[in-house]
Amino acid sequence: MSDEERDEQDIEAQIAELEDWFFRNPQDASAAYKLALLLLEIERFEEALEYAEQCAVLAPGDTSALKLLGMARDYNGLVSEAEKILTRATEIDPKDADAWLCLGAHFYQSPLRDYAEALKYFSRACAADAKSSQAHMCRGEALEKLGRPSEARSSYILAVKTDNENLAAIKALAMLEVQGENLEKAADLLRVYLKDAPDDRDARWTLERILKKMVGA
Repeated sequence: MSDEERDEQDIEAQIAELEDWFFRNPQDASAAYKLALLLLEIERFEEALEYAEQCAVLAPGDTSALKLLGMARDYNGLVSEAEKILTRATEIDPKDADAWLCLGAHFYQSPLRDYAEALKYFSRACAADAKSSQAHMCRGEALEKLGRPSEARSSYILAVKTDNENLAAIKALAMLEVQGENLEKAADLLRVYLKDAPDDRDARWTLERILKKMVGA
């Protein structure tokens, strides 16, 4: 049995236990929340939506419940309904960076792929929490999609500065440095990245190509 299969079995066991608990304690919003999260993780989206809806009813005005419901609606293709609920979360707590991130992700991902609109909300997330590495990274991704590499680079740098273990941001910054022909910086970043992600063949191949280019091979 693979590690992935074992993990999924563990999640299924947790779901079964929580479902039994929630059946006996139908007012437990935290149980509904956990169930929705676990079901999303194993891509049982319709069931996840049912529990997310119940959680939002049991915990009205709770931004965590609203963010979860928005995500579940997105996964079920309910795009306009997801936008409404995620917007509501930002209105309830404008200082919640994660709520802005969820709304930005809603526009960034398929089917909308509205990178300009996503950038607006990722920028709000950065303003809400300047120490959020995830917010800076998402802003960088939107800027890159919009063909603004210099600004994207600045955002990735901030993402790495606020969390030097944000591997996705380190790799994204390295790839931008490659595009800008800043090979030494790119190589240094990829070495750091590969220490914690040694199985990333794309990153390893890119580093090897950079090193050959640097020595004129």
